[in-house]
Amino acid sequence: MPKWEKESKDIQEYLGLRYPPVSVRYREVMDRDGKVYKLFGCTAIKAAFRGKVIAVTGKSLRCPGAVHWYGFDDYRPGLVMFLTHGEKLFASEEVAQKWFDSIPPPRSAPGQYLVLKPLEMEECDPELVLLLVDAHQAHRVHSIINFREGTLAIPHHYGAICQGAVTNPISLGKPTITFPETVGREFGGFDPGEIVVSLPLEYFRRLVEDLRKSDGGKASFAREIQHLLTMVG
Repeated sequence: MPKWEKESKDIQEYLGLRYPPVSVRYREVMDRDGKVYKLFGCTAIKAAFRGKVIAVTGKSLRCPGAVHWYGFDDYRPGLVMFLTHGEKLFASEEVAQKWFDSIPPPRSAPGQYLVLKPLEMEECDPELVLLLVDAHQAHRVHSIINFREGTLAIPHHYGAICQGAVTNPISLGKPTITFPETVGREFGGFDPGEIVVSLPLEYFRRLVEDLRKSDGGKASFAREIQHLLTMVG
């Protein structure tokens, strides 16, 4: 049995996820189940949620943004121009530069391949685990991993799906939440209500351990505590 198969299926069932969790890790040697695909970064993520073992490299990625955010090359100067004059996401290159300065920078890729695969097939420890959720499921995940800490705030940084789902949590070492942006949503095939929650391994282990301990992680518990609410105040 793959190392994370039980945990993956348990989490998918408990949270009612449409797709199983996805493992993300860099490798210097190709994953034995993997195949290198020529894809956009957003497409690679959604394909992994749909059950494929996806490997990408700096040369196979079709989007320079993904090459940059996955850490295979530094395309910042070109992206500043493209995001300003191509996609017109910023009023000027100065504004684009300001945005770049405000977000977590990508780490240089520690391996030749970035492999995304269903966690239930993973035989090693992932660096990140991605969950594709709706708004309520995102809240439940946040409640569970905050159960022992009390101060965890999951950030969202404006940006592309590949950036938000992979770059930011690796750079920050913290969970992140990503609202798929318009272009990536269309190219990747994300539904309008889908959100990506990214969990570094430490936080994924916390999710596994506390999955059923926090009432905030339940699908519904309002009626269970209704009588307690009348006692408050």
